[in-house]
Amino acid sequence: AAEAAAGVSSAMADSTLCELLFAHLRISVASSRDAFRTPPPNTATNTNKKAMPKHQGTSAAVGVPAVTMANISVEEYVEKTRRLLELEHTAEVEQSEGVLRGMRPETAQRKGRALLGLRCVDLRGGLLGKT
Repeated sequence: AAEAAAGVSSAMADSTLCELLFAHLRISVASSRDAFRTPPPNTATNTNKKAMPKHQGTSAAVGVPAVTMANISVEEYVEKTRRLLELEHTAEVEQSEGVLRGMRPETAQRKGRALLGLRCVDLRGGLLGKT
C-alpha cells in the first residue's frame, strides 16, 4: 500500500512538473511525460564501450525524442525568472516576519532568528564610496 501511495504521489508530481515546464518554458507535455517514463541509463551494467556522439537530436536515452526549444527569448526567460524569484523572496520575507511576530525577542535570539543589542560602531564607505 505504501508503494502504491508513493507511486501516485510521484505521478502527480511528474504531471505537475510537466504542466509547469509547458507553462513557463513551452516544452510540450507529451515530450516531458515521455522523458519521465524513460528509465535512467544504467551505466554500471553498460557493456557497450563505443562512444556515442554528443548530439544526434535525441536525448541521452535511446529512442526518446529531444525536447524542442521553447519559443521564448533569453530576455523573456530572464525577466520571467526574475519576477518569479522576487515573488519567492517576498513570500519568504512574509513567512519569516510572521514567525518573528509571534515570538518574544529573547526567544527569537535563542533560536538564532535575531541579534539583540546589536550596534554599529564604525561606518566607512568602500570602493570610492559606492559600497
